[in-house]
Amino acid sequence: MGRGGNSDGQLGNGEHGGGYERAPIQVLCGEQDTTTGYLENIVDIDAGARTSIACDENGNVWTWGDNEDGQLGNDTYTDTDLPVQVHDGEMNTGSGYLENIVAVATSADQFNTSYALDADGCVWAWGYNQSGELGNDTRGLLGSVDTPVQVHDGEMDTGSGYLEDIVAICAGANHAFALDENGNLWAWGGGNNGVLGQNSTSDKDTPVKVKDSAGTTQNPALKTQH
Repeated sequence: MGRGGNSDGQLGNGEHGGGYERAPIQVLCGEQDTTTGYLENIVDIDAGARTSIACDENGNVWTWGDNEDGQLGNDTYTDTDLPVQVHDGEMNTGSGYLENIVAVATSADQFNTSYALDADGCVWAWGYNQSGELGNDTRGLLGSVDTPVQVHDGEMDTGSGYLEDIVAICAGANHAFALDENGNLWAWGGGNNGVLGQNSTSDKDTPVKVKDSAGTTQNPALKTQH
């Protein structure tokens, strides 16, 4: 269900433009094949400034609304007022779509980046990248991407080159956090106001371990836990 502004189709009801919906309305199915005409079997959802994202029980990801920076992840930069399925990008599934996703997140402000956590504990990102929000060491090289890329390991130093064993994710204005199975918190993106927990305001385009004055902290408050 959605309500509020619908300037870019973020309510997912096949309409967009001025005005507000004061009462909840049901999101239509869009590209999801349902018999009811509505989006179904959703297990996680998040909303940004003008973009919405959801994943279903089969691990598929659906997005709708504003797509200025490719945050819908469907290989376009075109807004949509109905849910579209997120493409696979670097996951390279063979189906053409992102698969086995258990949690999603999207930027809470005008910075338009989306994230997904898969069942294997890997993190995927797409959209805006001015401050390193994609976490793949491309800040300044890629302004934005419209299909998912895999978040690198950064300070985790996994050996695979990618962030691993993640159990929860969340997104801020222009940064993201990931919690691993050992209780460590990782952050990347814009460092304004010290939000990355590094005792600095520097941006980071790969994950860094969140620190406190004694070393590291393990008490994150994250939106989604699995």
